[in-house]
Amino acid sequence: MTTNTPPSKRARMRRGHTVPEARSLNSTMLRHPGTSLFILPICWTPLHSQLLGVSFSQQPDQRTPMPANTSSPRRSRRIPPTVLKIQRDLNALLTVEEMRPLPLTKTRALKDILSTLFPSHLSRPKTSADLDMRFGSRCYAKAVRAQAIWKHPDSGSSSFDSAATCSNRSASQLLASMSVNSFSSPTQDHPVLAYISRSHLDHIRRNCFRIMSGPNRSYNGPVHRLQALRSKNLMPSNMDEDQYFVAAIIALAQQAVYADVQSRRTLFMPRDVEVRVITVSEEEECFIVYSTVVPAARIEMFDEPNKAPKNPADIHIKHTRVPVWPVLGLKERLGHVLGRDVVGDFKENGMDTYEDELTPVPETPSPKRRREVLSEVLNVSFSEDRDASSPDHNDNMVKRRRLEEGRVGLVR
Repeated sequence: MTTNTPPSKRARMRRGHTVPEARSLNSTMLRHPGTSLFILPICWTPLHSQLLGVSFSQQPDQRTPMPANTSSPRRSRRIPPTVLKIQRDLNALLTVEEMRPLPLTKTRALKDILSTLFPSHLSRPKTSADLDMRFGSRCYAKAVRAQAIWKHPDSGSSSFDSAATCSNRSASQLLASMSVNSFSSPTQDHPVLAYISRSHLDHIRRNCFRIMSGPNRSYNGPVHRLQALRSKNLMPSNMDEDQYFVAAIIALAQQAVYADVQSRRTLFMPRDVEVRVITVSEEEECFIVYSTVVPAARIEMFDEPNKAPKNPADIHIKHTRVPVWPVLGLKERLGHVLGRDVVGDFKENGMDTYEDELTPVPETPSPKRRREVLSEVLNVSFSEDRDASSPDHNDNMVKRRRLEEGRVGLVR
């Protein structure tokens, strides 16, 4: 095949263009030229999960521990204030809005629930966190939206922070002075848990396309049907295997390996990153927790899209359902699924009943017993008047008073 392009220009094109290796991200996109793959995560399809080597597996539901009697308590029984507060927040979180979802209300309710259950580790969330996503040397700001993220309570200053501020040292000197173990510490300043609302995600997909009106602001039926078909194609066949969670997991993993995700010249330390995402199923009244370990090879593929992975780069995501009812035992059920490194200490073999919040109420005698005590006291007073003139009055009254005082003490 001949071409009219000068040889010098073809040589410059070859020098400026790097041929992607097989099984790299760029080569994958070249194999699907007619498919939109380089798009925002909100427009990802199940094909993205397939091409990225993502697999989902459902774990058994976490239904223990639970109280022996799960029926509603009697009206006369007092309920601890913490249990009442969690119950109100759960009712707000599980509310199904048909017309317009209220993500702020649901997010606030979930934050209150987790901060109440785990005040030492999940009490300071960041609301409406926009996660940046890197692809090669470029950073796409606010590519993934999470309703809330939590960081480790000890996060703050880390080896990444010190590396970003030391401008007089080269990257090789920094890497030589820092060990890999310092980056694998859970105290790094990166998210350990993120909350993504499934109901809000469904609402955004149904309304993400703008439909222009027809002449004289008439209904544009053909375009409306076309956009409805496009929105339908974005819906996953299985809601538990949403491709948007794949993008969120990759974005969360990238926060842990870059000193500054937005900076083009930043320190990059690839490693396996454990990621957890929590969402809510209002219909089933349960939490769904996604957990996985993003391999370092997959993170390196996004950092160098032309390079093929040298190690296995598949992502295996596990998701577990945690029923929200009853409230007693919810702390321990979530603790078993999220793990101690996220929630802190909890009773693995027990269940917190919050009974220490209740102040003891002095026991009062029943009305029947009150009448019995009153009649006994009245009989004693009448006998004292009647037997006042008898010679053994004093001895009998001492015995009777001792007997009556003992009975009243038992009642008290």
